[in-house]
Amino acid sequence: MKKTFSITAIILFSFYAYCQSPKTVENKVNEDSSLEIPNADSSSVFTIVEVMPTFSGGEKARQHFLATNLIYPQTATKNHIQGTVYISFIIESDGSVTNVKTLRGIGGGCDEEAERVIKMMPKWIPGRQKGKPVRVLFNTPIYFKLKK
Repeated sequence: MKKTFSITAIILFSFYAYCQSPKTVENKVNEDSSLEIPNADSSSVFTIVEVMPTFSGGEKARQHFLATNLIYPQTATKNHIQGTVYISFIIESDGSVTNVKTLRGIGGGCDEEAERVIKMMPKWIPGRQKGKPVRVLFNTPIYFKLKK
């Protein structure tokens, strides 16, 4: 019984060590093309790139733009609706904003208002992959909070 257990333990340990060897991991990465970075063509949409897109003027400028252009919907005010709307959009390789969609809304007109303001954003500084501007999917929360 001890001999069978010892042999089984040695086989399992050897298999585990083989699976963890750097050569095996390297081969898996080379064989699996989904782990490689795709060529940057005009139709590819990236979620993470070497240089992420930035709003012209930086994060403070983006927050200022949202704060000055967002109008709290009357329906939301009347019904005391507040919360966070999550918006998804694409920053194109020329910096323009396209494909604006609500990922999760709160209703009361807030979803439509968040989309409206995102659509009117000025051009961003586009993201870059391998030194070339590329399309990047961007997600952002838009906060709606009533003043007391």
